[in-house]
Amino acid sequence: MVITRAQAASRQGRAGSGHTRFPSEIGSSTASAKNSTATRSLETFQYEKLEDGSKDIRLVALSPGRGNDPVVVQIKHARLPEYPEVVPTSHERTLQKVAATLPPDWMVFETLEGRVIFANDEIDLSCWEHPGGPDLEVPVLTTTLDVPGTPDFEALSYTWGSPHSRKAVFVEDPSKPGRPRRKLIVTKNLSIALQHLRYPDRMRTLWVDAICINQHDIAERNAQVQRMPHLYRLARRTIVWLGPGSRQSKIAMSALHYLAEQVEVTRQVHTICMPGAIEKEWYHNDHDLPYDEGTWRAIHRLFQRVWFTRLWVVQEVNLAGTRAMVQCGDDEVPWAMFRRAVLCLSTKYNLPTQDIRGEIATIAGLANYDGAASYMGLTVSIFDRECSDQRDRIFGLLGLMPPGLRKRMPANYALEVGEVYKRATLAQIEHFGRLDVLHVCDDAWNDHRAITAPSWVPDLIMPPAAFISIRQQFSSGISGCAARQVGSEVLEVLGIRAATISTSEYAYSSFLGGGIEAVRTWQFPDIDSPYPCGGSFLDALAMILCSMKVQNRYPQQRGLPSFQEWKSYCQDVILDRKQDREENGRVSALYLSSMDHVLFQRTFFTTKEGHIGLGALGLEPGDVIATLLGYDVPMILRETSEGNYHVVGSALVYGLHDALSLLGPLPNSWTVQVYLDSVGDANLLRFLNESTGQVVDDDPRLPPLQGWERVDSERTGDDPEIFQKFRNLSTGEVINFDPRMSADELKSRGVALKAFRLV
Repeated sequence: MVITRAQAASRQGRAGSGHTRFPSEIGSSTASAKNSTATRSLETFQYEKLEDGSKDIRLVALSPGRGNDPVVVQIKHARLPEYPEVVPTSHERTLQKVAATLPPDWMVFETLEGRVIFANDEIDLSCWEHPGGPDLEVPVLTTTLDVPGTPDFEALSYTWGSPHSRKAVFVEDPSKPGRPRRKLIVTKNLSIALQHLRYPDRMRTLWVDAICINQHDIAERNAQVQRMPHLYRLARRTIVWLGPGSRQSKIAMSALHYLAEQVEVTRQVHTICMPGAIEKEWYHNDHDLPYDEGTWRAIHRLFQRVWFTRLWVVQEVNLAGTRAMVQCGDDEVPWAMFRRAVLCLSTKYNLPTQDIRGEIATIAGLANYDGAASYMGLTVSIFDRECSDQRDRIFGLLGLMPPGLRKRMPANYALEVGEVYKRATLAQIEHFGRLDVLHVCDDAWNDHRAITAPSWVPDLIMPPAAFISIRQQFSSGISGCAARQVGSEVLEVLGIRAATISTSEYAYSSFLGGGIEAVRTWQFPDIDSPYPCGGSFLDALAMILCSMKVQNRYPQQRGLPSFQEWKSYCQDVILDRKQDREENGRVSALYLSSMDHVLFQRTFFTTKEGHIGLGALGLEPGDVIATLLGYDVPMILRETSEGNYHVVGSALVYGLHDALSLLGPLPNSWTVQVYLDSVGDANLLRFLNESTGQVVDDDPRLPPLQGWERVDSERTGDDPEIFQKFRNLSTGEVINFDPRMSADELKSRGVALKAFRLV
């Protein structure tokens, strides 16, 4: 059953056409004209300044009403306390301890809401209680904080709608009896939302950004945007208003609510049968849901609502968490259940159309937010989201930033877009001690950049041409960046000039699915000839085609072929055009699809030093490939006539991975393996001795640690994606990179580091 009770609103980008009409809306045009004339004669509401913009907020007291009654509000000032800053962290270590107490075949997971759930695939059973018995404790992973002094209010998450379609709401001042109402012009979307949200018989207190923030006061906007992380966490409830309801939306909301009752979803988006579920097969990825065409159409139409495409809602709904309620018309589904249903749909092998799969993917990205994951990953995930002010691609995510980073990036709407992005770039480099933010730089659209800024500043308005990551190459090992700003436009970074591009061949970009045919057109040396870093050109080709994702290198990841299996496939099927053979059965269609995505919108190139690789569409012969400290992939740079460098984009180069250009080859019998970190991402660099089977954290090419010790820690939002913490035994200082990979240490061992001035 879907919960029902009116709540509503709309936010930027959707007009409110097609809304439910109340009987009292059907009136004469003469009455409407009189009302319009009366409205025009009213005084316009003027905001009173907040006593302290860093502590106070406004709240809307929504007066009772029905149907087409005018929307009447009171605007009050209130003091909002600080919500305690909590750095999101993983609970993987806690779960590992619980796992050690489990009977055979049982597993333990954390749900998206932070509950511990147990599952046994062998008997297809799940439960909330410890399967080892009632005496074994189930840990509590999350707690809800009650902050004294918090006013009682609900927050509204909605789409503003067209700024050209506007209506008046009427502001009363109870402190001045007899004073005429004043008018406040809002978008039609918001007016319709407030009509739905008001109670018929009592006041309702809301926080609504368009009313509670004086949008014409830049200083107030800056201060209030900075307060939003506290606001959505402290609200008693956040109403996610999708818009007026319809017969189809009622069908969709009911179907999603019922689906959510059957499945549970873990932090890693594994679906599990909900304990006590009626439909015990629905959680399986290969189980087709028994929806008829009308139900699928209704779900598709609901997922096309504009709210799901907006940027601000990412912050709003994820800060609210389990206190968010999705409402469409009078139908409500808790956000926790709504996202569970969406994520279950996202794992299904069979869906009725590719269009609905695309809509589900958009919402799944919104639903699968992990506070302990990287901020850069969050930045990339919002490229396709819409906002009217492009500065909000930074300011609209302040509430989801790690606390330390947020303090470095205060909202300032007086700055130009390019300056906001530049300051955000520098803040991330300084905070994380890495150049990870440069991954989003892409020269492919340089002639069409939407911002005025240096090439090292990502254009967050234009998405990167290539949309599949080529990360985890560990080109600079576990190093921190050595970067400084020179003047206002130059970023100086340290690294080495590792190679120079000699030839390039356009890959392909017009469609996905043509990757294999593109590879067959490339011109490269004899595939059996030796490669600069060892092995053959065939070895190198195989590794760049799959972005080095093979079982030998990623032992914890399922579904990957071994290097030998993939190499045989490349030789027999891709190059020799033979039919796929039975012995290549581990090369799945999904794996081939990921290869296709790696190639999409990238250029194949060779270097003067004999390497092959893939890089940004805009690369040219003569471009430099640099290994930069604190950057985990090779970077393509173009030297200017003044000796500075323009950022072209990241590259995938076999032979410049695993710090080979900084430290040289690994000793015989040693190879690199990549393990999952506490968040579940493949970011842990380890070293396997193939002769002894020993796996160690320490790079065998580095000298022993002196004066430092390794610190065991879980990744939090304030950590870079690739890191390891070390403590200085004398000072107690803790750093997030290997001290033996610092610029000074590398120079002392003869590494010829160079300063690259990026412009």
